[in-house]
Amino acid sequence: MPLRDNVTIQREMREALGFEPSFIDLFEKLDQTSFFLKNARFQHVYANDCFRRRLPIQGEAQYFGKNDFDFFPAPLAEKFRKDDESVLTTGVPLLRMVELFPNHQGIPEWYETDKLPVHSASGRNVGVMGTVIRYEQAFEDVSDEVINQVIKRIRKDCVSLQVVTDLVEGTGLSHRQFNRRFKEVTGITPQQFLLRTKIEDASAQLRSTDVSISDLALEHGFCDQSAFTARFRSVMGYTPLQYRKNFKD
Repeated sequence: MPLRDNVTIQREMREALGFEPSFIDLFEKLDQTSFFLKNARFQHVYANDCFRRRLPIQGEAQYFGKNDFDFFPAPLAEKFRKDDESVLTTGVPLLRMVELFPNHQGIPEWYETDKLPVHSASGRNVGVMGTVIRYEQAFEDVSDEVINQVIKRIRKDCVSLQVVTDLVEGTGLSHRQFNRRFKEVTGITPQQFLLRTKIEDASAQLRSTDVSISDLALEHGFCDQSAFTARFRSVMGYTPLQYRKNFKD
């Protein structure tokens, strides 16, 4: 897209918002939090440095006016677009979404995303803005020590753990209390967290080893390769084989 069009997109967005560029530049100070701003056509009009470092671009001129399909694999871009459309259409924020997002090496990892509508001075929805932080970062300082210890156990023993019952034992909580407190901290259920941790561990092995997919399936507690493939694809947007081909070290 020509530079003139990039400038036009930025100017239109800032005029609609009614604030000066210096305000938005404050987001450059966020080193661990990615911030983005899109217009009503879902074109990127601003991203802080933390966000831009995750993209396959050489400078800001390659960023402005592009959309998610220009930067991300289709399964991720489709998810991002669907959420953007919901926020823009309804005006209702989407908060604490646990989703895949590329890290600085371009490898999909778990992040927590907040998306909110951008309002013009007249109150119209004119875009979408949001923040993205590492999912682990979202609860690094968990004040609930019981849940904090459970999270540490899942990360350490995700391969051997199979059911939530294994996690509840020793907490002194009922299943209902445990599920409620865990979701309050992480935004997802204990079983979802366990599954995603297993998938994350399997993803690392797919990238760094030549262990067969069938062996990975059994090692992580799936009954067979088909079950593992179905779960992996539902979470990652790729089959294990596709993931290995795309992200093998």
